[in-house]
Amino acid sequence: MQNMPSLSIVVEWENAKNSDFHRGIAMLSSIADQLRNLSNPLPTVPELILIHDEDNENSEERIAIVANALAGFPGSVSIVPCKKLDYYEQKNLGAQWATHEAILLVDCDIIPCTGWLQNLLACYVEERADVVCGATHMETRSLYEKAFAAFWFFPLASEMPPRGTTSQFFANNVLFRAEVLKNTPFPNAPLIRGKCTLLTEKLLKDHRSIYLEPSAKVIHPPPKGIAHFVKRALCSGQDNVVMETDRGLRGAFRRFRWQIKGAAKRIISHRHEVGLDPVGVVGAASIAASYITLQFVGEAISLISPQFIRENFRV
Repeated sequence: MQNMPSLSIVVEWENAKNSDFHRGIAMLSSIADQLRNLSNPLPTVPELILIHDEDNENSEERIAIVANALAGFPGSVSIVPCKKLDYYEQKNLGAQWATHEAILLVDCDIIPCTGWLQNLLACYVEERADVVCGATHMETRSLYEKAFAAFWFFPLASEMPPRGTTSQFFANNVLFRAEVLKNTPFPNAPLIRGKCTLLTEKLLKDHRSIYLEPSAKVIHPPPKGIAHFVKRALCSGQDNVVMETDRGLRGAFRRFRWQIKGAAKRIISHRHEVGLDPVGVVGAASIAASYITLQFVGEAISLISPQFIRENFRV
């Protein structure tokens, strides 16, 4: 394999307010272990750039815990505070702080699987890629997790194609050539969680190569608790108003019906893969229906008051 790139790792701590705090600590520990276990050495010491909103509740004491957990990190560490930057703005800030050839964007609520970093870097080097995205899968331990694994937008393992070019990526598990992300950051748009789609369109228009490496796997949790469940669904509805061409209440209702049917079919067809028994299928369908209904409500609210959800909810 050709020489590895020098590496900057950008971690946003925005998701920590909605997920298990200790999950973020486990993620950082996993990254450190995977850096130590790379079969091909990096050309220089990697850097970790952790971005956090200092206005978040208990931010100071939590970041102190994070800093302590990073004491043995095999690279340099920069903890960068910001104020009122959203998820993508935090990633853009981290990219501007990065000094190395490649920038790895990772969310604080994912857990990398064995070989994740090695496989991501191998694809980047071997394909001479501008962007390499890994595979993000959902937890499947509880009924709640299994429901999201079956109906939500992250693909299941059985749905992943082999390594190759792709037209989409998730911002929680993606490696960029540094000059690409620095020159083409996540765009400024009235979206809460859809800006990676807009960035993908721009990169493809600029003839940048985007690869999927399905063996670079991470595990993602479902929304944590009722409040996060509701907020995430409402925000998804708000993003639909911005992204979808079929707008208005009729369009939202058509989308609602299509998504209910699609979720039911997906749960039934993937029930064995995620481990759902017949009772679990009914429970998963109920969870999916609740989420999709709230998403529809989010669309309706955003059609009446376009700024309300964006100004009052962060996920």
